[in-house]
Amino acid sequence: MPELVERSGARVLLHGAEARAVGPAPPRVDRTWLVDRGLPPDLLAGPNDAPRLPPPARTLEGDECLPFGPLTLRLLWTPGHSPGLLCAWEAERRLLFTSDHLLRSPTPLFRYADGPDDPVGEYLEGLDRLARCDGDRVVPGHGRSFTDVAGAVEAARAAQHERLALVDRLRSGGRRSAWDVACETGWMEERRRDGDRRLVATFALGRTLAYLRHLEVLDGTG
Repeated sequence: MPELVERSGARVLLHGAEARAVGPAPPRVDRTWLVDRGLPPDLLAGPNDAPRLPPPARTLEGDECLPFGPLTLRLLWTPGHSPGLLCAWEAERRLLFTSDHLLRSPTPLFRYADGPDDPVGEYLEGLDRLARCDGDRVVPGHGRSFTDVAGAVEAARAAQHERLALVDRLRSGGRRSAWDVACETGWMEERRRDGDRRLVATFALGRTLAYLRHLEVLDGTG
């Protein structure tokens, strides 16, 4: 990707939180931290799997308005799926561009490094921001556009609470590692079609850690 951007001469706009997450410190993916939480070393993704982005020409913080052809897009910072994920609201046409935050199917949430972040809590707050836009149509980052924005937001919220309840139930079985919990969620089976066992295992553990973190916040222990 960096090479393609350099050849095309395209401008890169990136939220500050995303720029910090993919930089040298703190790491977006902390391999040692994942192993400490039970990930078998033979399933550890290699160093080349870490994300690499070109340096941004402009760092954003959210709430900026950007012209895009005939559209005027107001950017909405909605972290959760990634630290600096941005959605966009086009008020005149009542279009809501939701990237990976709101899809037809529930968005997966991950946590790959230690820190104060709470992807699940941030994601739920981001849903509130999208709901306040009161759009007529969602244009997601994957798949076809759809209507019933309010229904999609509520379905996304319900899916996150369902996953949270699953992890809460599984963690109550005594002292266990996050990896033990991840192995019982069924999430590795969901992604088996993706092929690479290392990435499937890392995704499952990263998702489990995100929900465990939110449970810590709710419990007042984190």
